Amino acid sequence: MKKTIILFAAALAGLNLFSCGSTNSSSSVTEKASVAETSTVASLPVIDKAEIVAEYTDEGDGYMFRLDVEGTIDYWEAEVTAIDCGEKNTFKISTKDYDRNSRYITGGSTITDMSAVVTPYDKDGNAGKPVNIKWDHERKEKTTSTGETTSEPTSKASDENVTLDAIVGQWIYEEQDAGFTDQYVGTPKGCVIVSKDGTYSYNNGASTTTGTVKIAYDEYSNGDKVPYYSFCNDNGEFWIGCYINQNEPDVFYIGNGGMSRLVRDTSGENAQGSERSGDAFVGTWGSGRATMVVEKISNNTFSVFIKWSSSAAESTSWSYDYCNYSPFTGALVCEGGGVCTELKCSEDGNVTETTNYEGSNATFTLDATGKYMTWSDDRETSDEDITFVLFEE
Repeated sequence: MKKTIILFAAALAGLNLFSCGSTNSSSSVTEKASVAETSTVASLPVIDKAEIVAEYTDEGDGYMFRLDVEGTIDYWEAEVTAIDCGEKNTFKISTKDYDRNSRYITGGSTITDMSAVVTPYDKDGNAGKPVNIKWDHERKEKTTSTGETTSEPTSKASDENVTLDAIVGQWIYEEQDAGFTDQYVGTPKGCVIVSKDGTYSYNNGASTTTGTVKIAYDEYSNGDKVPYYSFCNDNGEFWIGCYINQNEPDVFYIGNGGMSRLVRDTSGENAQGSERSGDAFVGTWGSGRATMVVEKISNNTFSVFIKWSSSAAESTSWSYDYCNYSPFTGALVCEGGGVCTELKCSEDGNVTETTNYEGSNATFTLDATGKYMTWSDDRETSDEDITFVLFEE
C-alpha cells in the first residue's frame, strides 16, 4: 500500500482588495470605479489552496512529486523550479487538457528543493492572481509499501464497481513530448495487452515483458483511498500505475501527473474487421523450395523453423526458438536468437551438420490479407526479403 504524504499547503484567505480613503469631491466617481473594478476582479478565477505532495513507496525510486490546486478555476498552469543534485531545473506544467486539478511534477531521490508559481485560468482563458508556493523539505517523511491492500477501501466508490474490465484490451503506451506546454502530445513507445485473467504483456517493438495487473489503493492523509491499476512484471517489480476513475474511457493517464498514458488501440484490425494477434502467424508456409513452420509457445511468444532444400542431399535450415509478437508493430521479432545450419548427406548415408552462423536478428511481417509473410534476417547476404504463402488447410 502506498502512503501519500502532504508536504506543503498554501491556503489563500480572502483578500481585502480595496481600502477606504478620505472623502472628497470625486468620491462618487471613485466609488463607481471601485465597484466596477471589484466586479471585474471577482469574476476572475481564484486559487483557494495549492500544495506540493510527495509520495514515497519502496516499489519506486525515491519520491514522486505532484502539484494539487483547488479553487474556483477551470485549469491552471505552473512554472516549477526544482533543485536536483545542486542543479536548478525550471519547467512548465498545466492541467488545461486534463480536466483535473492535479498534475505529476517529477520524481527522484536527489531533489533538495522545489517551488512553483501557479496561475489559475477560467474556461475563457482569463488568468487570475498567481500564487507562489514552496516545498517544506524539513517535513519530508518516508513510508514504505506494505504489499497488497487487505483492508476495505474507504473511498466513496463501491468495490463492486472496481474491476479490471475497463483496462482489459489492447493499448498504445505513450510518453509526453519534452516540449509540452499547454496540450498533451504523446510519442508512442509500445503496445500493452491486458487479458481478462489480469495478465499483461508490453512490447516496445524490440522486446516483450509480461506481468500482472492488480487493483491497489492510494491512501491519502484524510483517510480516503483511491483505486488504481498497478502493473507489476513477472519479477514483482512495479512498472506503471493509473487511476481507475478517469474522465476518458479509452485513455488512462499514468501516475499522478499523466506524463505518460495508455490509449486504447483500435487500429489492430485486419481487412475482415477482426482483431489480429500473433496467432495469425501460426501455420505452415511455403516459398519455392523453402518451407516455414510457425508454432505458438505461450502468450505472444512463437517459434519459427525454415528449411530450404537445394537438393535431396543438401539443405539449409534457420531456427528461431523464441520470437515475440508485437501488436505495436504487427510483427514477429527474434532478437539475437537465429541459428543457420547446413546439412549434407553423403552417398554412404553420413550426415554432416555445419553451423553457418548464430545470434542473428529476424523479423516476420504479414500483409493486409494475412496470407503472405515476409522474412528478413540481418545475417543473410541477399538484398531481398523472402515472401512465404500460407498453406491452406
